[in-house]
Amino acid sequence: MPLVTPPQVLDESTIAADELSLGTLMREINLRERPMWVLRVLMQALDKKRQARGLGWSRPWNKIGMTVFRTHRHVVATDGAELHGAMEAIRDFAPEPLLTLPFIEDMFGDPELMAFTFYHNRESGGAQYEGLTVSFGRHVRDDRSKRDRIDLILEDRRVDGRVDGHVDLVRIIVCPWSTYGIDRDHQRFEQCEFSDDERVRFDALYHGCVATYHAWKDDESRQWSHWSADCIDYFGARAFIPAGTSFT
Repeated sequence: MPLVTPPQVLDESTIAADELSLGTLMREINLRERPMWVLRVLMQALDKKRQARGLGWSRPWNKIGMTVFRTHRHVVATDGAELHGAMEAIRDFAPEPLLTLPFIEDMFGDPELMAFTFYHNRESGGAQYEGLTVSFGRHVRDDRSKRDRIDLILEDRRVDGRVDGHVDLVRIIVCPWSTYGIDRDHQRFEQCEFSDDERVRFDALYHGCVATYHAWKDDESRQWSHWSADCIDYFGARAFIPAGTSFT
């Protein structure tokens, strides 16, 4: 019987993950024959390379300072009620360059449109938020390793250790690969002061998303999970769960 040699274990003094090619990193990770700490090093290097090329779903605004603690997948064809308010807010409040609205409508009408909701904590400039991102995307037609993407981000700021269930910051980011792939350009809308009507609208949208969170949080068919998320810094357990949290 031939002797089976155990997988080589890389150590901290010899690993140079940043020097490995994207293809090599993917192969080493997919084999899943390394200790978890090694997989984490490899995954971070892979994510850095993918980000530099703008590959996949990820974008800087859903990584920097973020901890995504749960992700729900949508079935776009049947989740109209859950997604309608987010789509309408994007249409109404998105930036106004000439090509933005046609791009939005083309995305939303695409039969291959995908959607997820990411629930997150975020820290930025000494402020802490909990919130969610309703994220729409699709494969770029000529290269399925790349994505067009539109995000609606609603956040509740933590003050004196608490959140109050009201939206304090809204961001809408419209990101066609056609511009992002050239110079990382994207169109961005951000608002932290609201008229009474806007306050009512954004709070209602947020509360509807929170209700969906609670309806789906124990539904295994709605959870997005992948073993590789255990190796990525911006997926994981919350570093803080504020008093009054919407996400119990």
